[in-house]
Amino acid sequence: MPSSTRKSEGPAVLKIGLKIRPTELGLACDRIRDLCEYIQSELRRMALLQERKQEIISDNQVHETDTGSVDVQIAMLTDRINTLSQHLQKNKKDYSSRRGLMKMIGQRKRLLAYLTKQDPERYKALIQKLGIRR
Repeated sequence: MPSSTRKSEGPAVLKIGLKIRPTELGLACDRIRDLCEYIQSELRRMALLQERKQEIISDNQVHETDTGSVDVQIAMLTDRINTLSQHLQKNKKDYSSRRGLMKMIGQRKRLLAYLTKQDPERYKALIQKLGIRR
């Protein structure tokens, strides 16, 4: 008799090699459903991030096809810094994210210094627009 038609009290073996007892099968289905919901929410969030990125680029472009000028880079970093700062206020012990935040702040600081040397008027307009260096 094939093992799939046999009734046993032992653990059931799924095709992926995961052993699950019949009583745990409901819990596994719940976990899979939760995982699917999580993946869907992440995909929606990623679409929003792409829309937000396009919005930031269009607001800070120097010319029509600009996607990587100093102004755009600083605006993108500022948005990421603000988002990560909110995350760290809720998750005080997330030290790896805190390190990433510090690296982003340093990068933005270097870009702002470069912009100050190149075009002080553009620098003043940008920090006013982004609300940084109050």
